[in-house]
Amino acid sequence: MVKLKNKYIGDRAFYKNVLSVAVPIMIQNGITNVVSMLDNIMVGRLGTEAMSGVSIVNQFIFIFYLCVFGAISGAGIFTAQYYGLKDEEGIRHTMRFKLMIVTVATSLGILVFALLDDEIVTLFLHESESSGDLALTLEYGKEYLFVMLFGLLPFAFANAYASTMRETGEVVMPMVASLVAVGTNFMLNLLLIFGLLGFPALGIVGAAIATVISRFVECAVLIVYAHVRRDRFSYVKGLYRSFKMPRSLFTRITVKGIPLMLNELFGGSASSKLFLNVRERMSLCYYCSSSFSTYSGIMTVSSGIEVKNFEAVRAAVIDQLEQIKKGNISESELYAAKRSIENAYRQLYDSPFDLQSFYSGRMLFGITDTIEDCREKLMSVSLEQIVALANKVTLDALFFVEGTSCGETDEEDDDE
Repeated sequence: MVKLKNKYIGDRAFYKNVLSVAVPIMIQNGITNVVSMLDNIMVGRLGTEAMSGVSIVNQFIFIFYLCVFGAISGAGIFTAQYYGLKDEEGIRHTMRFKLMIVTVATSLGILVFALLDDEIVTLFLHESESSGDLALTLEYGKEYLFVMLFGLLPFAFANAYASTMRETGEVVMPMVASLVAVGTNFMLNLLLIFGLLGFPALGIVGAAIATVISRFVECAVLIVYAHVRRDRFSYVKGLYRSFKMPRSLFTRITVKGIPLMLNELFGGSASSKLFLNVRERMSLCYYCSSSFSTYSGIMTVSSGIEVKNFEAVRAAVIDQLEQIKKGNISESELYAAKRSIENAYRQLYDSPFDLQSFYSGRMLFGITDTIEDCREKLMSVSLEQIVALANKVTLDALFFVEGTSCGETDEEDDDE
């Protein structure tokens, strides 16, 4: 009984360590969303139009937040690895990458929001608003959005610092910074929305100003803490002296991971297009998946189908590949594919036989990459690289194997 408990449940120390890391992160992520939610709640007292305008804008701001989270997540994998290796220069490189990518993402976000503010707010008005002054709601939304643009960059930088802190063992300070941001936002909302203590009653503009200030406060807390505690966060030393990354390292990390990422998105996991669409949504087959050989460069699609569905399945499989060629891949699909491959590499350590097979196979072909090297290459693959490779994939051969049992059609395999 004790052996089973240790094998499948673990000891108390393990759960204590996990919770000590997970709980602050969960609290911080929850608090991040509370800042925007405070505006929705407190602006509600100003009327339906004001609340609707703020709520619509915050939905799009939330999408920007997700883009920032996704942009820094890939680099975060490398940060954790470099931290384990005690490679401060490696951590510094990933930190610089985060700062650069969030700056680019923020610039694009500001450009889109500034140029398409009318379209963004109007997009939801006709669909969700059946009462109230739509023109007034549009005006409120545009006013709120304009001020909120000033808070996007500090939010992005705060997340770059917070994620690096978490990946290097500091999970409490990001949570504290988020708590400070919520408190600041709440107090300033009271002062600037409703004009308490002699402050001007600015309405929704006051709500936006309060949120922007809270973002700057959160960012300042994290940056000051990291740079004051250089003995703890030594990777910030010389962080802004240069933003160069070794090109050879960047190329080595990205090139070899693209085919596996393509396969994972196409049919290599339960979150792939073949599984979710051909099997689940269309219900055309018993199973449908793809596999890729890194040695031969051949991708194979396998599916168990009914004879009558042969042409439909063939067309559906090709259509899913065409969707990838067109770049119709969502952020959630890309994220799930990367996580699936990462977990597969982690599981290799659970089996001596799998480790032996992994390295012996590579030795035969003169490949010296370790498991960690492969993980790094895969996690840095971009959507554009996947699309470029997908457009080189062509149908070479098709096999249809039909079996019968007692005069009735049994299960068939369709391999492309």
